[in-house]
Amino acid sequence: METLADRANITSLRNYCVNAVAQTAVKFLYATTGLLNHYTVNTATFERNKTDSFMELAPNRVVTVFGVGKIGKRIFDLVAANGLTVQAVDARAQELSHLYGGQMRFVTKEEAIRTSDIFINAMNLTRTPTSPYYNENYFSYEYLRQAKPSLIFINVTRGEIAPESALLRLYDEGVLGGLGLDVFSSENNFSLAVQKGQVQPVDARVAAALVLLQKAESRMGNIYVQPHQGFNSDLAVASKAADTICHMVEWYRRGKTGFGEQLPYYRQVI
Repeated sequence: METLADRANITSLRNYCVNAVAQTAVKFLYATTGLLNHYTVNTATFERNKTDSFMELAPNRVVTVFGVGKIGKRIFDLVAANGLTVQAVDARAQELSHLYGGQMRFVTKEEAIRTSDIFINAMNLTRTPTSPYYNENYFSYEYLRQAKPSLIFINVTRGEIAPESALLRLYDEGVLGGLGLDVFSSENNFSLAVQKGQVQPVDARVAAALVLLQKAESRMGNIYVQPHQGFNSDLAVASKAADTICHMVEWYRRGKTGFGEQLPYYRQVI
């Protein structure tokens, strides 16, 4: 029988995974705002006079975190601890404001695009068009092109929320000043394209993702990518194993009708 101590241990392990993804977001934050590639390339020749200035992290810089569940809330707290001004966008703003004791400033999607220097996406993906949480292609070209010049965009949850074709176009146009991507919108096809060269010309997202990868690898762009590994810290490995077992137990305990902690995004489709 599960004890309170068991539950406490499981909760602690889950927090490791949450913290790992949040830490990845902050890693991308420092890489993009600090122009890591640019400075690394210049270091090879110890070039000091032709170096671009980086974005200083200070209270005058505004970061918007999209989706402030467990991961988003941890990102919010870490960014605030680094001295930036942080705000949030979430479809559950009223509910979460109460949950977090009114300590978090929520804004609309429209206000966020006008005021932000940095976007961090931590939303769960919801593909069901009839759901109030539907967010596929949420960060569209039309939406992001309204941003302040050189907006930094970081995505650590799902690529389908921000298609690479739009991100690449906006980066080339100078609207986006930096990208940090742990996820891609068509990861299976993208991995085949990278590993085996199997590219389908009709898939614009994969084609754009390959260009972003090339820019990151060449260090000629302010772009940083990794293959959906933001959760892969040493402590989070144990968390993933424990979480998987717990979810399987609950799935069968509930007669395959749901999980112990069912996300609101999926309640309508179970």
